[in-house]
Amino acid sequence: MKTIKALLALMMLLIPVCAAAQEARELTADCVITSGHVRTTSAHDNDYTTAWRSERVRRPYLEFQLPEGETAGWLYVCFADMPQSWAVEEKIDGKWQVVADGSTDYIHALVELNGQNRFRIVENSGITTRLKLNEVFVFGAGDLPDWVQRWEPTPEKADLLLLVAHPDDELLFLGGTIPYYAGEMGRKVQVAYLVPTMPYRRLELLDGLWLCGVKNYPMIGHFPDKYQLTLKGMYAQKGWSRESVYRFVAETYRACRPDVVVTQDVNGEYGHGAHRAAADAAQAAIALAADENDQEKMTHSEPWQVKKLYL
Repeated sequence: MKTIKALLALMMLLIPVCAAAQEARELTADCVITSGHVRTTSAHDNDYTTAWRSERVRRPYLEFQLPEGETAGWLYVCFADMPQSWAVEEKIDGKWQVVADGSTDYIHALVELNGQNRFRIVENSGITTRLKLNEVFVFGAGDLPDWVQRWEPTPEKADLLLLVAHPDDELLFLGGTIPYYAGEMGRKVQVAYLVPTMPYRRLELLDGLWLCGVKNYPMIGHFPDKYQLTLKGMYAQKGWSRESVYRFVAETYRACRPDVVVTQDVNGEYGHGAHRAAADAAQAAIALAADENDQEKMTHSEPWQVKKLYL
């Protein structure tokens, strides 16, 4: 009898735990999604290489209407291009009112809602523009599935920095470094890219990093996607001055303060000039980032000495 009572007591304790751990149901397919006269199918077609675009207007939007009785707990947006400013609005008493201001820090953005039935994403900068999305997902209340990305900012102190030229170089050429140190060991791993490339490759890089266990949003440079076979030829390209590449990498070192840096081959694996530049700048920026006399010229003024660099 005592055993039965103990089991019943244990079951009673487990019931609220199970309820709290209920996974949020995806409701996107149940929504009526509209945006003026523009078709919205590609906003949720499970194809990350396609992008949905609104009309070019002031305050472009994407509106969601859930079935009666259904309410939203979360909105997950994968932008193709980051809006200058955006928000989530709810229609209350016939008027659209802001319920959440959107962050422009991450192109994959998660917004917690509060049981809305009809709401919209709106670009609210006031300029004439388009809203551009790769994918959008609506969830009910509860715990989100693991694949939904909840990015954290650059860590004040990283264990490891991976510096590469393009999205996909970090996994193609640096192998299991990320899944081992970030995914298995739980270390603070920051990844930085010189070249932003096209929107769908940025989506791929975020999906890849998240799957491998990285939680800190990557640092993405501004250098144009060019191809050269030599380092000299690469630095001769418009937007690719040696000084600007060195400065970006040194700023990256100071921003996340890594103990260890891993980068590409000095010969660019198969000879790619941008890959060569990543390896070259990774070496040169160590002294630049540690220079105490170079504090006023950088955004991150506190010097940092990288302890180890692996090519």
